Amino acid sequence: MAITRTDDYQWPLTKVKRFTFADLVDDEAVNAHWIPPGAIVVGGALVVETAWDSATTATLDIGDSVDPDRYTASPIDLKTAGRTALTLTGHKYASPTNLQFFLAEAGTAATEGEAYVELTIVLEDRQNEQAS
Repeated sequence: MAITRTDDYQWPLTKVKRFTFADLVDDEAVNAHWIPPGAIVVGGALVVETAWDSATTATLDIGDSVDPDRYTASPIDLKTAGRTALTLTGHKYASPTNLQFFLAEAGTAATEGEAYVELTIVLEDRQNEQAS
């Protein structure tokens, strides 16, 4: 079998979801983004703008209902402001799902904290432009 060259290109789709400490629940999945069937996550990051003021720890895993930490090699520390790239797996979603956040918080719960997640996907067989 030979590989046939293709000249079609796709614009990646990017969405940003802002959230605060009040949007997360310790030890519960929170839906953040809808992911359509055929999607592959090709980029993204979690940006903590205002660090969580939890008494002991506050970490976040990012994944889905099948793999809660699919996009985090290790939980992201919400008590430290900064940008953490998502771990890219090449996973292709066969059916629609949600990107989910999983908070683990110890000690007194946070009363402040703000962040956003950037998620960039491509969809298999989707075409926007064709080279001439």
